[in-house]
Amino acid sequence: MGLTVSVSHPAFPDEQEFGIDHLGVVPNNGSLEVPEENERSFITVNGMTVEDAFKGNGVVSVSGSSSVDDPQELIGDRQAPGPEQGVVTPEEQQEEQGKNKSVAPAVVPTQQVQEEKEVT
Repeated sequence: MGLTVSVSHPAFPDEQEFGIDHLGVVPNNGSLEVPEENERSFITVNGMTVEDAFKGNGVVSVSGSSSVDDPQELIGDRQAPGPEQGVVTPEEQQEEQGKNKSVAPAVVPTQQVQEEKEVT
């Protein structure tokens, strides 16, 4: 069956899309079915499963079953991050990675959605 990742961020409109590192782009209040290849890439790069990365996250939720039989094989000896997981900016992620720590994957808006105002 595979995993489905959903994003629901109350501060952004439905048209806003969010990019999630190595998984893809998800519209606000929408979902994305994660292909096995993307899930494997996510686990390898982030050192944790998709489920663990977003456990307890108020914006991103994960449902379904992993397509990866043995994620520990991809994780190896890497240590997963602690409770500081969440929505981070790419700059924050780069700063944390520079400290040789695992961090939660970035979930960032892919574009700024602006409301068009009528000129009267």
